[in-house]
Formats: sequence, C-alpha cells, structure tokens
Amino acid sequence: MIQKITGNPIKALYDTQKAEMLGQAESTGSFGEMLKGSMDKLNQSQLDADSAINGFLKGDITDVHSVMIALQKADMNLRLALQVRSKVIQAYEEIVRMQI
Repeated sequence: MIQKITGNPIKALYDTQKAEMLGQAESTGSFGEMLKGSMDKLNQSQLDADSAINGFLKGDITDVHSVMIALQKADMNLRLALQVRSKVIQAYEEIVRMQI
C-alpha cells in the first residue's frame, strides 16, 4: 500500500539545499579567495595540457587520447572562465547604467 506523504517535501528539500549552500559559503571564505582558487585551477589545467603535449612530443606519452582529453579540459575551463568574465562585465555595466 502507498504511504501518505507527510509534511512538505519541497520545503524539506529547500531547507536541505539552503543548509548545504550556507555550509559551502562558510567553508569557501571570501569571493576573492574563491576567484583566486578558480584561477589557480584554470592555470593548472593549462599547465597540465602543456605538459601532456610536451610529453607526447618527447615520446613519453604514447596515448593520444589522454593528450586530447587534457587539451579539451583546458579548452573547456578557459571557455567557462571567459563566459563568467563576460557575464561579470555585463552585470557591472548594467549596475553602472542604473539610475539612483
């Protein structure tokens, strides 16, 4: 037999997600630290792609697939960073245009 749903499951889900977001916000620190961490990850993915290319050219890496995966990860990370930058600039320009 099907049991009756008690309480508000949507509110419970919202409360759970809100608690998780608050926990993440407290653990990550400031916006500047988050931004710096993201830039460090972006830089590391670019360095990993460069080292994969160099390893392939030297003959240390014979698997073309791993090189291409490293290149695609670096490309996707860079594209994401550029999109985020564009959205931030767009939001800033919109704020500047606001009338007080």
